[in-house]
Amino acid sequence: ERFCVRNSGVTAVVEGIGNHGCEYMTGGRVLVLGKVGLNFAAGMSGGIAYLLDDGSGVENRINTELVDIEKITDDEELAWLEETIATHKRLTGSTVEVDPSQLIKVMPSDYARVLAAIERAYGAEAWSVDRTDGLSMSFGHWRFNLRSSNTEPLLRLNVETRGDAALLAERTAEISTLITA
Repeated sequence: ERFCVRNSGVTAVVEGIGNHGCEYMTGGRVLVLGKVGLNFAAGMSGGIAYLLDDGSGVENRINTELVDIEKITDDEELAWLEETIATHKRLTGSTVEVDPSQLIKVMPSDYARVLAAIERAYGAEAWSVDRTDGLSMSFGHWRFNLRSSNTEPLLRLNVETRGDAALLAERTAEISTLITA
């Protein structure tokens, strides 16, 4: 019951949970490699959950008021899932067999919309991109991190430059506009 309620940044792997999993989650990633109880993701405003779609109707146990359910198609994301499952098995001695393509992605709708808008705007020029927890991008003279708050249903934006106050103000305004659009 209530696995990873209010999770704000940890990556957790579990082989089954009861009701109310990931309730009020604001960050991090959760992989559920087995059964899921009712009311999953109620109040979830950040982070990403991955659930085993074993044909038992898991999508009917998700509270979709704030989240969307997606198939996972990104090769980088599938590779991360495969590596995370392998690490779980190695560290715990688990014998669970789950192919990452059997998982579905549960992500807050607003959070996904904001991340997609920012990736469209800046993704092509980024030197590096990290989606581990939120979205971080690095460029020549500046970088930023955008993630859900650990304590409140809001986004935290950190923009850094190499001593260029005008660039800092410009980039912060640009990203803030994308967030509120």
